[in-house]
Amino acid sequence: MKKKLFKESVEAFESSLFESKTDVVKDLLIDAKQKFKDWEIIQNTDPELSDAKNKEANTLYKEKKYPEALKLYEDAIKHNLKGAKAYCNKAVCLMALMQ
Repeated sequence: MKKKLFKESVEAFESSLFESKTDVVKDLLIDAKQKFKDWEIIQNTDPELSDAKNKEANTLYKEKKYPEALKLYEDAIKHNLKGAKAYCNKAVCLMALMQ
């Protein structure tokens, strides 16, 4: 429900730009888009899923399947933006891909 309201809010601000291109409307549109992004991040946060994907990626990394591991590390990061393990593991994996 909230996703629909955020989208409707952004669309309303975008439509109003056709009628009035004031700085106030532009600022409100930017603010609405940022709040929508923040809300989406919160909705996608799942530390347990992040840990599971990180562990699965670690297994692939040990098997030297670096591209597959990288994708899973990126998924882990998407589900927990504050999870340092996945960021560190992604960096190590990228270094392995460069060799």
